[in-house]
Amino acid sequence: MELKNQTQIVRFDREITGQTREQILPTVIQQAFSSASTPTTIRVSNLRVIYCDNSSAIEVSNFTGGAELQTIALRGDGFTTVKNNSNIVTNTGADKVLSLNKVYRFTLFDNSGTLQWLEDE
Repeated sequence: MELKNQTQIVRFDREITGQTREQILPTVIQQAFSSASTPTTIRVSNLRVIYCDNSSAIEVSNFTGGAELQTIALRGDGFTTVKNNSNIVTNTGADKVLSLNKVYRFTLFDNSGTLQWLEDE
């Protein structure tokens, strides 16, 4: 059978116990971080995409609650800065302002016993 100009929707489920099923879908959060004077830590448990939604400058120094090899994508807002440090390593090795509507990806790796978020190239 030949399919032309059709889209197939695929749903992934994970069986938990017996008849209970949990749908596995990316969790998306739109986050306006509090405008604190100190760097912010973002909890990323079960997150795949974060829409940054700030209207003033904010610095992010860490992502917490992640699992090794978890990848998160951040859509920039022009106000959020990701700090390059021992927790987060940007691909430039410097602090990075997330440009409006540009997507940045970070993956959590174990680096000799220390978990670090590394930005994709």
